[in-house]
Amino acid sequence: YFDSRLLSYIYTLVIMIPHLIHLGFFCPSTHVDSDRLWNIGCKPFVGVTINSQILTANSPIENHLTEGDVFVSATRSANICTDCRWPKSSGLVQVPYTLSDSFSSSDKVTIEKAIEEFHLSTCVRFVPRILQTSYVSIVKGEGCFSEVGRTGSPQTLSLGAGCINNGIIQHELLHALGFWHEQNRSDRDIYVEIHSDNIEDGRQDFSKNGRETITPIISTAAIGQRVGMTENDILKVNKLYSCRKANGHL
Repeated sequence: YFDSRLLSYIYTLVIMIPHLIHLGFFCPSTHVDSDRLWNIGCKPFVGVTINSQILTANSPIENHLTEGDVFVSATRSANICTDCRWPKSSGLVQVPYTLSDSFSSSDKVTIEKAIEEFHLSTCVRFVPRILQTSYVSIVKGEGCFSEVGRTGSPQTLSLGAGCINNGIIQHELLHALGFWHEQNRSDRDIYVEIHSDNIEDGRQDFSKNGRETITPIISTAAIGQRVGMTENDILKVNKLYSCRKANGHL
């Protein structure tokens, strides 16, 4: 007996390379249940991935981060938070934020465009902070990093040198919304094999010997990404926050 959905799932889904959450190619012709979505490799890619860009930017501060670009404050554990979603009102999720004046005008435009995609595709709304005590402070710090989910107090999302890229910005915003990296999923080993012996200590996804650190179980599957959110990412956000329609309108 075979579950056709499971077969479809196995033959079409792959996860990202370590530290590259959610972002991948999507094959719209293949239906997969939204609660089982992973990234789908539709075509090969040759070039620099978001993952590599983030780790390069974070090289000077790697010892202060977990999983390459996740910041965990001294008062908060690194365990996945089960109640860190942003509040929802009248069908919309409000995420207050501030944008540092240290960014150039062109940087601000790039950041706002990356934010706008969430508004167009999900019920999440990043709104300018007024008096809220819990908000995302987007700063031009050292490296690209974010805390995961709502912390209940001001939380930093850094977009430093090398981080002003649509895909990287959305990657960090997804962290702020509550998403951890895909390689932490409990069913990871169904889809990829992690080669722990090849992983360099510290930055847990650069090879220490030139060999691969992660390979898809289905050898022809493509992994890695470099552009921005996929349809899968959008579906996951809408599922996490129970958006009734993609644009947030009831």
